[in-house]
Amino acid sequence: MRSLLNKHALITGGGSGIGLAIARRLYAEGCSVTLLGRTESTLERAVQSILSSSSSFDITAPPPSVSHRTLNVQNPASWKALLRQINTYPTSFSPSESPIDILVNAAGVAQRRPLVHLPVEEVDALIDTNLKGTVLGCKLVGRAMIRRRPSSSPRRKFLDEVVTKEEEGEGTGTGGKVVEEGKVVEEGKEEEGGKGEKEGEKEEEGKKQEKKMEGVRERGVIINVASLLAQKGVVGTSVYAAAKAGVVGLTTSLANEYGRSGVRVNAILPGYIETDMTTDLKVPFILQQIPLRRFGTAEEVADAAMFLIKNPYANNCILNLDGGLSAV
Repeated sequence: MRSLLNKHALITGGGSGIGLAIARRLYAEGCSVTLLGRTESTLERAVQSILSSSSSFDITAPPPSVSHRTLNVQNPASWKALLRQINTYPTSFSPSESPIDILVNAAGVAQRRPLVHLPVEEVDALIDTNLKGTVLGCKLVGRAMIRRRPSSSPRRKFLDEVVTKEEEGEGTGTGGKVVEEGKVVEEGKEEEGGKGEKEGEKEEEGKKQEKKMEGVRERGVIINVASLLAQKGVVGTSVYAAAKAGVVGLTTSLANEYGRSGVRVNAILPGYIETDMTTDLKVPFILQQIPLRRFGTAEEVADAAMFLIKNPYANNCILNLDGGLSAV
């Protein structure tokens, strides 16, 4: 998925923070995005911020779209309703038949007190949002990715072919060759002449086709936003850490389980990132523990997400992004 042109991404937690930063980067590269979250007003502001901060697109196809839908990630019925809506009203999501190419699970809630003082109801909420919500997204959206068929949209087919040729350095023309029923003939030459040269070209063409067919066809990419706390013990984060460790385990298992069907699954483990969830944590005691002596930015996490999304061999990558804190 080296090009994001004409792709479609769902982003949970897309109304703010890391989710919004990833959505903004995806949209800037020509990907249609659907922001998912609990609060309509927050999502509406996020959509406007993406549209107002993006430059014009230098592409011949219609520009990507930005939309939003409210979603309770903890609720299977909410996920199923979303997927039914995408299938029923595809044009409101993306320009083609709206398959889901990318899922980013970035929704999360934080924990701020020791386990002994944590109400059971808050334990449930932490696990349901941070772990169960990701499990449901991977299960239901992942199933849709695996079951998807090649798009019947002529425009999408054409764009996909153009992107493939550009990635392979072929251009959009035939390179001065005429292809007829599997035979490659140089223009201006008789078919009977140059038999050895023709055979060499056919062999080269065959190798090229074999190269294209190596491996499974990519059907989608899932990015799970976990946390450094899945690997590093910090007081007052026990249930949150357990949930995020579960996300890492889920990612590793699904990279094997889904990868065989062409769906790549990766995780990012951010450290302390400047978001609304960490505004009260930026204190000297914490900063001194980070080798780089600063918090990361949501845009830096988005950079990591883009690498994992676009690199077609990235599967089961568990990527720490913590300024070196995991080494301390």
